[in-house]
Amino acid sequence: MSRLLVRILNLKRTFIFKWSILVIICCGCLSVFSQGNPVYEPEYPGGMDAFYQFVWTKTDSILDARPPYSKMKGKVVATFTVDANGKPGNFIIHRSNNPELEEVVLQALYLLPNWTPGNVKKDYEIPFEFN
Repeated sequence: MSRLLVRILNLKRTFIFKWSILVIICCGCLSVFSQGNPVYEPEYPGGMDAFYQFVWTKTDSILDARPPYSKMKGKVVATFTVDANGKPGNFIIHRSNNPELEEVVLQALYLLPNWTPGNVKKDYEIPFEFN
């Protein structure tokens, strides 16, 4: 099947038609419609701002409980998956320059509550920088 690409710059939307799949990219939000059925990703209760607030609050409280770690500096990049039922899991540290901070980040991520369910799973990559 041929692919039709139409850009409507003033609306900041791009429509891509290929094999009966319509992908609408609008201001960074992605919605996928496959043969008329919308795909809903799992969402954190309160949105991503609330997610980041939760994670940073938990990492701060974990660091405060361990005074030697509270003065540590480093960067950690963690990934995790939220399944279609809204359950976060598969926590993995991809990059880190401080093994002690890896433990702090994993402890904070394990405390994540369940998300609002969707009908697909979603992977997230979260960078942490401790100064």
